[in-house]
Amino acid sequence: MLRSVNSSRVRKLHRAFIYKDWEKKDVFSVVGESNIRQAVNAGIVTEILYVSDCPIAFGKKTQVTTEVMEYISRGKEDALVAICKKTEIPIPDGELHRILVLDKVVYRANIGRIMNLAFSFGVDLVYYSEGDGTNYHARSIVKTSQGASLFLPAIQANLPEKLRELRTQGWYIVGTSLQDAVPLSEIPAHDKMAFVVGNEHFGVSEEVLQETDVNCRIEMENNDSLNVAIATGILLHRFRV
Repeated sequence: MLRSVNSSRVRKLHRAFIYKDWEKKDVFSVVGESNIRQAVNAGIVTEILYVSDCPIAFGKKTQVTTEVMEYISRGKEDALVAICKKTEIPIPDGELHRILVLDKVVYRANIGRIMNLAFSFGVDLVYYSEGDGTNYHARSIVKTSQGASLFLPAIQANLPEKLRELRTQGWYIVGTSLQDAVPLSEIPAHDKMAFVVGNEHFGVSEEVLQETDVNCRIEMENNDSLNVAIATGILLHRFRV
């Protein structure tokens, strides 16, 4: 059992829960039983920490005191936390059919919901804006995605360049914008489709919109915009494979 918050091992474990300099770290933390089970299934858990009980079958489990758990994760007495290794989620083998592109979507709650929807509706791969500083291993994203973010590859990219590359490979690029927009129901399905959704306040940038084949709008009554996660879910469901 780990009993002292002053031990070097506990201090090292604590660093997995700090977002600062996350890009330089090779581990991250996952909290909550259901999310930890997903992480175990993904093969990325190195150790599970628990206070009074650990309902998850796993090789390396370490009991800690309540004081240590609160220091590490601000958890409760029955909290479970897992230390996970950062690994690059492989792009699925075989032909891809659905790609999602996130243009400066910044709120972690939205990102988590979007990752859950993307995983649920058959997206193969996610690209997100180069240099936007988002930690896709953040506990809040894993939690809100219900663990889906642990299985869906998400790659930083220069989005205009990536969209141009995708088009040369036969992808049909669908943007989301009211500018020169076609009703969603009028856009035909294609075998290889990439969907672009944008920032919560500003939408998809003009630079990125220049690379789309068509811009779509969701037909609605009494409104002309939706939360980005909700809009993404509608879009992905419409063209699910």
